[in-house]
Amino acid sequence: MSNRWWRTLVALAGAGAILVALAWLDTVMMVGIQQRQSRSFDINELAWTMPFAYLAVAGGVLVVGLLGRWAGSLVGVPFVVVGAFFAFLVPLNWLFAVGLNNTPPVLPEPLASFIQQVYIHAGTGPLGAVSIVGAGMLLVGLGTIGLTLRNRVSTAPRAADVALAAQPSPR
Repeated sequence: MSNRWWRTLVALAGAGAILVALAWLDTVMMVGIQQRQSRSFDINELAWTMPFAYLAVAGGVLVVGLLGRWAGSLVGVPFVVVGAFFAFLVPLNWLFAVGLNNTPPVLPEPLASFIQQVYIHAGTGPLGAVSIVGAGMLLVGLGTIGLTLRNRVSTAPRAADVALAAQPSPR
């Protein structure tokens, strides 16, 4: 396996691990802290946990950016697709996967059920961590694709360079 493919696999696995870890932090740990706080009216645990959780989300976005830059051009499209899915998970769920006012959902049942399950298990935390990391992935993927296209265009010979190279030089 070439070094390029290895970097791509590591970047994709790393971004997936970050998404899973931050989804757990947001939907399990932070929700549990909020529930305990609402029963005891003791805000200390939540007040001290929130800044560190925000730092974890920001760090996750930075690591995703570093992974995308390190891996290079092959992660662009997967980062855009996965990032857009998670960044737009809330509107996907509420506008297309849930039937409101006794109307059926817009999406077919298997796809609507999948989106609802992902939303329930990853998108319902107070931090919005998965959506924020998804937005970061989307931007990193678009940047990677843009850099790839820019480098491809800049390395192609321009018409004027080709015309000058084709003319014989006087000696």
